[in-house]
Parts: sequence; C-alpha cells; structure tokens
Amino acid sequence: MKPVEVLERDICEGHTDLTIVPCSGKMKKVEKSRNQARIDYYGLPSPYDLKADFGYGQISPVFPPTKNVGKIKLFAFAASDLNTSDPSSIESIGRQIGKLTVSDPNIRIIEAPFLGCGDGGLMPSVAMFALAKGFLETHHADAVLQLCSDSAVSAQLARNALDDLFRTRASGIKDPGNGQTDHDYDVALSFAGEQRNFAQSLAYMLKTHGVRVFYDNDEQGNLWGKNLYDYLYEVYSSRARFCVVLISDEYNEKEWTNHERQAAQDRAFREKGKEYLLPIRFDGSVLRSLPSTIGYVDALLGVERIFQLLMEKLK
Repeated sequence: MKPVEVLERDICEGHTDLTIVPCSGKMKKVEKSRNQARIDYYGLPSPYDLKADFGYGQISPVFPPTKNVGKIKLFAFAASDLNTSDPSSIESIGRQIGKLTVSDPNIRIIEAPFLGCGDGGLMPSVAMFALAKGFLETHHADAVLQLCSDSAVSAQLARNALDDLFRTRASGIKDPGNGQTDHDYDVALSFAGEQRNFAQSLAYMLKTHGVRVFYDNDEQGNLWGKNLYDYLYEVYSSRARFCVVLISDEYNEKEWTNHERQAAQDRAFREKGKEYLLPIRFDGSVLRSLPSTIGYVDALLGVERIFQLLMEKLK
C-alpha cells in the first residue's frame, strides 16, 4: 500500500484513526455547512472552543468525538483556508500530520480533504500535491494518508499529480534546463492580481520540480528597498530564459503589468527568432503589440497540463 492515496469520496465516510477538518486560518471559522454538520453530528468542539494557539498553516490538537463514536477515533482542525491559500502552508500541514503518526502509534490511517481548495483558491491537484509532499517528508512508515474528493474529475487530476510526485521522489529532482545557467531564472511569471491563484499554483509546481521561477511573492525579501521600476524591467528583459505571460483584460489595464510586458517585448524584439514570450490566454484579450503569429495556450487547459508543457519547453 502506498503511503498516500486518493479516494473518490468525502471525509467521514470510512473508518480512520484521524480525520482532518478544514477551517479558516484567519478567524478559525468553519466555513462550509458540511463541516458544521460534521461538528454537530460528532459532537466536536468548534476551533474557538479548543482555545488552542494554532493559526494558518497549522493543525489543532487532536480530540475524540463525543457523539456517534465508532468509525472515526480522532479529529483535528487544519487552518488551511484564506482568501488565497499558499501551497507551502498546505505542505506544512502535511508535515505536521506526518509527525503525528510518528509521535502517536495509534494514528496510522488519516483522511483529509484537498485542503486549500474552495475558499482557499488552490487548484485541486496542487493542493493534494502540497499536502502529500509534506506528509511524505515526516510520516511513519506504516501510516497512510487518504486524500478525499467527491469530484471524479478532481480525484483523477490528483491521482495524476500523485503519480508524478512518486516518480520525482524515486528519480530525484533533475535540472530541467540541462545545465543552462545563462540566466538567473528559468521562468519569469507576469500576471495581474486577478490571476494570482493560477500563477501561484503554476509557480509551486515548477519549483517542486527544480525550475528556477521568478514569482513576486517569493521575492519579497529580495525586492525590499529596490527601485522596482528598474529592477523588474531588468528581470523581464534579461534575467529569465522564458517569460510566461497570463493574458487577461486586467493584465492589459494595469500599469505594472504593462511595464513588465514592455520589458519582455523589448527582449523578444532584440532576440528575434528565439522563443521567449510564452502567453497563456484567460479570456478573449489580445496582448498589446504581441505578433498574431506567436502561439499561445488557453488557460482552460488547466495548470496541470500547462505545467507539463512548460517542462517540455525547458528540456
């Protein structure tokens, strides 16, 4: 049996040692009616009632149900949902769950939903990948994490991502650029805030496979105090091997994204004949000054497929 498996069902429908219930990372609220129904059915405390100091990216102490005892021995809350969930925080939750299986010999079968989806905005396969990756770093050898989704599509995408995770762990992370070090980054992402969830998911998948990515939230310490106008122009015009542009109405309307676009197009003009701009289209928008002959991919392909295409491009 593999240490992580994807099941096409909801949580609380099987026999487990521990069930993870998501809650808000900011106010520790249970956001969904299904989760509130579980609290009522099993006589669970609310996250507030626990009076435990756990915040976003953490799990609560475990506790037993007080009603309808039988199938599930223990519960814990995972503070996993914000307006925009972060894959690294979901990874941290996975590591904490794994550590529980080491410290408590009675916890061997754990079930959890795809934390960070829904209100958190993460793509299901990315949310699953992050939770599984963290769990695999710390779990007891006999423990199994069951990741549950009642969506057949989400479950299948998650299985594909899980297979990829096991292949990566078996073979090790390889340099996708085959040793090319002419640039500081393999990929620079340029996007409007409205597409941040997609950009964040794509950046996470690329980084976990050894790709050097310029993604603004990962560069906050580096960007602090810099002249951003000049620095970002340098990044998008010369420091990346490829520039992935997430085209949308919002992208065309904003000053900073237009600044990034101009820098990237300056590079593309200087290096005619070389592939640099890799556009992803989110609506019917056309990137200003982008030649109509440049190929693009549609965001409807999904972050998983676009990630695969980028990895092929980087070889």
